[in-house]
Amino acid sequence: MKSKKPVFDTNVFISYKQQLYADDKFFNAMALSLVVLCELTYSSRSRKTLQLYEKWREDFYQNDLLIVPSVSDFWNSAKKIRTLKIQEEKDSIKTQRPDDDAIRLQNDALIAYTISQKSNYFLVTDNVKDFSRLQRVINFDFISATEFFNN
Repeated sequence: MKSKKPVFDTNVFISYKQQLYADDKFFNAMALSLVVLCELTYSSRSRKTLQLYEKWREDFYQNDLLIVPSVSDFWNSAKKIRTLKIQEEKDSIKTQRPDDDAIRLQNDALIAYTISQKSNYFLVTDNVKDFSRLQRVINFDFISATEFFNN
């Protein structure tokens, strides 16, 4: 995955904030998912943080490094969740109530699906459990944040 650009999941921005913000090399080498940026934005409370996220949106967009889901991406990620739920029911894998689980997976599936459409990106996440599930129906690369930051 050395030649690919990392795309950090929301949890990575929270858990690895000190490392990410202290070293520009991460921001200079990464792409940014609009889904992740939206999750960060609606969880932020300070005006300064909102201004930072607005700057990121502009900068990543201008550099063609903002991964923006299309209508088709939304639709196809929903179909992938449906396929996953059917497979898990056939395999008798116990999950939460199907609707709750599908809603919870929606943004993760959208992130995974949009990354799968671009051959030069991989996801960095602490949410290995859900993204491993999604890998059953979406062909995308990901690595745990622990592994990424310890290498």
